[in-house]
Amino acid sequence: MLEGIALYLQSKGILTFDPNGVTGDTFIETMPDSPTNAVMLASFGGDEPDIRHPYDTRRFQVLVRGGVDPRPAKARAQAIYDALQGLSGVTLADGTYVVAIGGVQSGPIRVGQDENNRHRFSLNFWVRLKAPTEHRQ
Repeated sequence: MLEGIALYLQSKGILTFDPNGVTGDTFIETMPDSPTNAVMLASFGGDEPDIRHPYDTRRFQVLVRGGVDPRPAKARAQAIYDALQGLSGVTLADGTYVVAIGGVQSGPIRVGQDENNRHRFSLNFWVRLKAPTEHRQ
């Protein structure tokens, strides 16, 4: 799911994601020290699944890091919010069918600077997706 979201955001021109390596500026479940301007997508749980229907609600975080000027990182975080908030009825490049995506808060939240004085902004989303199993088709 996270890879599909990264590829979707790349298709919108917001970030650069390399699904086969470590180039680009977007990373899954990790935030390396470089590049300075970077994005991390990480999962953090979700709701209890319904055993009768093949859909799950999961949650994920997007952390946007920038330089010493907070404005570019905040603008990038807002562009990510704008691209994902309300997205529905699409199949992502990794095959994930998104029923809907919604923000947990209404826009980017500043989470302070890292040890190198680089500004960071966080976004949290829930995503309802098709998740069939052997018993939920």
